[in-house]
Amino acid sequence: GIDWINHLPEKIPQMSVNLLSWIYEILSKYILITPLWLFQNSIFANTTLVFSILSIAVVIILTVIESIKRMYPTKKIHCTPFTEIIKRLPIAIGASGFAPFAFEQIYKFLNKLSQSISSIGKGYIEKEQAINFDWSTLDLIAIVGLDLALISMLFPIFIKNGRRFFDVIALGTMTPLAFAAWIFDDYKHLHQKWWKHLKQMSVIQITYSIFICLIGILIFGTTNSFTPNGTSDYFIKMLIILGGLSRLINPPNIVLSSSDHGKDIWSLGKDFIQTFTLKNFTPLKFYNTEIKSFINKYNKNKQEEERYRQELIKQNLNRKDD
Repeated sequence: GIDWINHLPEKIPQMSVNLLSWIYEILSKYILITPLWLFQNSIFANTTLVFSILSIAVVIILTVIESIKRMYPTKKIHCTPFTEIIKRLPIAIGASGFAPFAFEQIYKFLNKLSQSISSIGKGYIEKEQAINFDWSTLDLIAIVGLDLALISMLFPIFIKNGRRFFDVIALGTMTPLAFAAWIFDDYKHLHQKWWKHLKQMSVIQITYSIFICLIGILIFGTTNSFTPNGTSDYFIKMLIILGGLSRLINPPNIVLSSSDHGKDIWSLGKDFIQTFTLKNFTPLKFYNTEIKSFINKYNKNKQEEERYRQELIKQNLNRKDD
């Protein structure tokens, strides 16, 4: 043990190289792969079944609401034609029932595609040779600091990816509700938000695989430019790796369209909740815009009739007195 500690300064450079390979391996294993067991367990199936039953109740309630809206045909109130509801209902039922199998097959394909892309950079890492040039004490301290920075950057990457896993599970279980909203024109925007968020959570996996592949190729594959001939070259290599990992946390603008922008399933859930609150509930809007104005107009007419009746009674009493 004492001998190993005495020779530790000599081993730090090679340990740093091994750390790079380990980081690449762990990113490829836990970031680029969406676990299929997320969709193969009983919890996912049972939760989807619960939302399927709930979606049936939602469809019935919204159909009744659409029927009530048709009783007051105005330009301000739009209602989904009953024929369209009948056409869309079988599609929504079929899509909801097919969702668990579809999620499993889609992410199985995405996992294979991500592994194929990342394997390109992995092959270059395996070809990396040991570093055998001299290091000063200051160089060793600097390289240890960079290694610690690399390790610390893994935590936000894992947290962001864990949030992606949760979003994918939640979006999968909410499939019946999303397609129930798709049936009705007034609520179709909820389905569009669900679909957009699902695409973002799927495409970002491929985006990560491309970024990690570029890290492997640029750092370990371009030997003429990036093979370190001294400590300064190696520090530049480490800085480039740090920059690549930071891009996994904060992608460039060209990739932001397929990332989650910090928004998660909670923001999507709030849209669903707000839609069915009293503030945004369609029947309440219909009541405020149509029925309430009719009631106010009716009450006003009744008041005028009552006032006119009171005036007639008063006139008749005056005539009798005369």
